[in-house]
Amino acid sequence: MQGRGGVALLIDADNLSSPEAVEEALRKLTELCGPVAIRRAYGSADNLKGLAGVMRELAIRPIINDPLSKNTTDILLAVDALDLWYQCAPSVMAIGTGDADFAPLVLRLRERGVRLICFSQKTKLSPDIRSYYEQVLIVRAKSAGDSFATPLQAVAPQPRIGAPAPQPAPAAAPAPARRAAPAKKAASRAKAVTPKAGAKSVTKAESVVQAEPSAEPAPPSRMFPTRAEAVPTIAAEPPAASAKAEGHAQGHAEDIQAILLAVPGLQDGQSVALNEAVRLLHDAKLLGKNASSVKFFKKHAAHFELTPDVQPTRLRFTS
Repeated sequence: MQGRGGVALLIDADNLSSPEAVEEALRKLTELCGPVAIRRAYGSADNLKGLAGVMRELAIRPIINDPLSKNTTDILLAVDALDLWYQCAPSVMAIGTGDADFAPLVLRLRERGVRLICFSQKTKLSPDIRSYYEQVLIVRAKSAGDSFATPLQAVAPQPRIGAPAPQPAPAAAPAPARRAAPAKKAASRAKAVTPKAGAKSVTKAESVVQAEPSAEPAPPSRMFPTRAEAVPTIAAEPPAASAKAEGHAQGHAEDIQAILLAVPGLQDGQSVALNEAVRLLHDAKLLGKNASSVKFFKKHAAHFELTPDVQPTRLRFTS
């Protein structure tokens, strides 16, 4: 004789044939009743073949039905359930099926004090068997991408009987109110004063003007300078500086004219060899023997072009 008590799960694989539904049934039964010692799946060879992966992973024992023309899986499961009760009398027995053919078996086991639980898919559950089981739990066939270890949705714990009711969390202290901004002063003192009967309506401003002696109004103070004050006066350029600039420009023009006279080929706008232009400038005493020809023409970059930019060899007059 085996030990008494324990939990057993018997699956009708001809009815509950989805691997995901079988995994969910075992997981829910474990959460409800603890470890499940007896795990068996009954069915034809074809249906059990579809459950091969989940049976191997969850250590479920396959019970193959005899290959007869009449399906006898229900009878095989019922005989095994009674045999288990006589051998080890499990305290909880769960049957994975929605078939109403197991109603007589459920009644007999319930009379012997066994807690009966049913696992079924919603589409395969017979409406007549809900009252036979202590609990009927719906499992679903998940998509192919779902794993066998999908966790159950968390359920809020129920309060214990006799335990004090939980106190509500203290309300947060209200935030300190901001200091109210000072009221704006009246834009004018022209607030109307209620006149006496028959009298003309007079504003407060007018009454003040009438009470005070007339005086010359003080000139209003200017908050911003006038345009004439804000714009600084630009001093005129001294005559000497202007004359110096004119003399420099005149000298620059004379230098350009002298270069064009020394190198006649530049006057046509065509490029000439740089070394030939340098020789002519040396002869005309316009360029020193040790002076750099590149620096010399860069002083007049607005009028002469050196090509190429790196190690130039040609010179052209641009304007």
